[in-house]
Amino acid sequence: MLISGEGGMGKTSLLRVFVNICHERNILNSIFSFRLPTSGPIEVMLHLSQGLGWANFGEFREELTSINPQLSTKSEQGVTSGIHIELALSGFDIEERQARLSIITNAFFTDLRALLLQTQTVACFFDDIEIAGPITQDWLCNSFLESAYHTSGTVVVLAGRQVPELNREWKNSVIHHRLDSIRNVEDWIEYQKEIAPILEIETIRMFCKASEGRPLEIAMMLSKLVSERG
Repeated sequence: MLISGEGGMGKTSLLRVFVNICHERNILNSIFSFRLPTSGPIEVMLHLSQGLGWANFGEFREELTSINPQLSTKSEQGVTSGIHIELALSGFDIEERQARLSIITNAFFTDLRALLLQTQTVACFFDDIEIAGPITQDWLCNSFLESAYHTSGTVVVLAGRQVPELNREWKNSVIHHRLDSIRNVEDWIEYQKEIAPILEIETIRMFCKASEGRPLEIAMMLSKLVSERG
């Protein structure tokens, strides 16, 4: 699934709702934000594997260790530094680097498929996809998503102000939701009744106009006003 929209439209909030639903339903999940200081392909897979259970990714760990045996990949801690492995990969020529990244990605999904035999469904969420560098975006939207497509039980959600254009044969299996501003006061009535039944319609109308319909901003305005009124 792709979720796009300008800042303040609620993309991150929606991902949090998805994560909460996963927790309620005991669905294994992991969320990665590209706002993290390091966000290369290795760092992404490391973060996901630690969120899904570092001990479940033995083959993935072995491939990381093969790049540099001195790197720590202790299964009980999951303390491997992705940036160090990215640096180790940078010491190879382009073809060797791509080949090794492909092997590491395959190892990650081999472990993921074994995990899915136990849990049936795994969800991976990505936020701020537009911040990812070109190499990471290319890997994510091709190698990673293609592997996910062929891994039954894997749910992937990408969110960002701009989301990548998918041109692979499996793009028809992807749903794209664009979050837009909500300027119609009537659309806020039910929400308003839940948190502040005493608010006047004119107040909501004013908030819609001031925020240009940005959901997150309107929700914050309503919550603040309710708090102030006690």
